Amino acid sequence: MKQKIILWIGALFLLMVGAGCEKKTDITTDQQKIGNVVEVFELAYGQSKEIIYGEKDKFIISLRDIKDDVTINCSLADFKNNEEYASVRVYSYLKVDNERELIKVSSKPCGALKYKGNGDEVKDLTRLIEDIKAAPANVKNPSFFSDHFMSLFGEGTPIKQGSFRIFIGKVSLNRYTTPEANAQDYKFIFILTKQPSNN
Repeated sequence: MKQKIILWIGALFLLMVGAGCEKKTDITTDQQKIGNVVEVFELAYGQSKEIIYGEKDKFIISLRDIKDDVTINCSLADFKNNEEYASVRVYSYLKVDNERELIKVSSKPCGALKYKGNGDEVKDLTRLIEDIKAAPANVKNPSFFSDHFMSLFGEGTPIKQGSFRIFIGKVSLNRYTTPEANAQDYKFIFILTKQPSNN
């Protein structure tokens, strides 16, 4: 009888521990995907940016190519399905240090946020991110920040073996409004995040 009770208590303990682990993973998934914002910066076609973070992380990001599939006004479009909607994006191709392959970074569906043209694009985007963080909804809904962030900037692309993630925050133009534009006419505001430590 004692052995049965001990086995029953042991099985119950294992179930409780397993359930607790699953719950922890679910809560942290979105935050791990976004990471902590470490820099917001602008790059035009052909430009580079040196990133220095902490004592160990130092690398150069350069904008090498652009593909713009934003050829329609999404607010007026009648998309047949989600795939068609998701295909309307602008893409940047980045070189990180001397890596051979370019990193493809896509905007959210229907393109990135537009430039305001006031000369303070980086400050405006930084302020927007801070406003999302400070929103009262974060208190009641832990996923509010990550949901809102990804709705504005997409899912981003991992770089540096996944320790950082980069998002397109803004684009200066798109093919729908400026069909004659070429790659040299584009400017991007990027958001670089650092993935949380697993420790």
